[in-house]
Order: sequence, then C-alpha cells, then structure tokens
Amino acid sequence: MFIGALFFTFFLINGGECAIKKWLRNTNYNNSKNWNKGRVPCLTDTVIFPKDLNMPVELPEDDMKIYELILPFDGGLIFPKKGEILLSNTKFHGKCEGGEITFKQRGIAKWLDYENWYSGSNEATPHTERIPCSFDHVEFPPNSSFYIELPPYTTTVSTVTIQGKNLSGRAWDEVLLSEIGLKEFPKGEFVVATGEKCERKDRCDECADFPTFCRPCAQQNCEDAVK
Repeated sequence: MFIGALFFTFFLINGGECAIKKWLRNTNYNNSKNWNKGRVPCLTDTVIFPKDLNMPVELPEDDMKIYELILPFDGGLIFPKKGEILLSNTKFHGKCEGGEITFKQRGIAKWLDYENWYSGSNEATPHTERIPCSFDHVEFPPNSSFYIELPPYTTTVSTVTIQGKNLSGRAWDEVLLSEIGLKEFPKGEFVVATGEKCERKDRCDECADFPTFCRPCAQQNCEDAVK
C-alpha cells in the first residue's frame, strides 16, 4: 500500500525540530488511479485527455509508448527534461488490451483534508495533527504534478519542499504565483512558509491557525440529548 511505503522523519531547521507532513495525492500520468481503467496506458492504447482538462499532468520521465494521443483544449501537460512520446503502428500486443483509456477528472484535492497527508503518526492521531501547522515542514513528492485547493484563509508552515527544492519566504511565494503554481494551487488563500523554527519543544505541535484546528471536524448534532 502506498501510504505504508512512507515513513516518519524529523527535519532540522536552524537547530529547531519540526514534523514533516507529506502530501499523498498527485495528477501524474504514471498514477493508475488517474485513469478510468485503473492502469497506466500501454503500447496499443488510445490515450484521451478530456477536452476541458483543468489540471496539470506530469508526463513520465521515460519514453511514453502508445498508439494514439488525444490532447485537451485546455489544461497543461508537463513534459520532463528527458523522455519522448512514441506512437506505435500496431493495435495488437500480447501484454496490452488496447482500446481507449481516459484520464479522470478526480476533482481538486483539499489542503485541509487530513486524508491527503501522511505524518508518520498512528491511526489514533487526531485529524488536525495530520494537517500541516505553523512549525511543520511540508513535502510534496518530486517529479509530480498536483491540483490543490489551499485553505480559505492565510495559514503558515515552516518550509515547503517541492520538486526537490526546500523553500521558504519569497522563494515559495514565487512558486505559488508562477504559471504552473497558479494551475497546481488555483483556489484558496496564501500558505506562507515562514522558515521559522520551533523554539520550545513542548509547543512544537501547537497550531497557531485556529481555523485549521476546527475545520476538519464538523460540529455534530446531539441525537438523544439528556433532559
């Protein structure tokens, strides 16, 4: 299982200790969950991207071998520095059933959804503690594309690693405001990467953003109140 393959570590920033919160979802071409047939396209497939594709898609770093490619009117395909799209001239191959295979519009993934994060804690961890907080380090998997709705209010983290680069301050702001950043993070307010360390270990788990603490758990009604 994908989640089980990850692990919990600690990241040191200027001597301070903070937890790493890892993002789990992506919009990668090589992710079988992103295709209607539950598998990655193969040699004799006709690959179809929806005409109104509204998310960026990271193409594979190795050669992409398919029969036919139907491109979207909008959206963005991210080509790696190396790799080619190779179109085959055969519709039959023993290891590939062929036919049409369509990239799924899975919907935007929410930053405030605890199921989109891995923190290394056990299942008993409160939902709010799985979501990045003030002194946490956020890590996005390298060589991946994303489609994420940020919180509806400005929130803070310590640093962000994206595409293998550890960022904070203006460098992270520039990523959010870049052409690809506006496609990968199209909704919500700013997430500010302060670069600040946690000075007191007994307060490193505290979240300065009160809405982050409250939002994951909706208020429940009392069905059988004591009278």
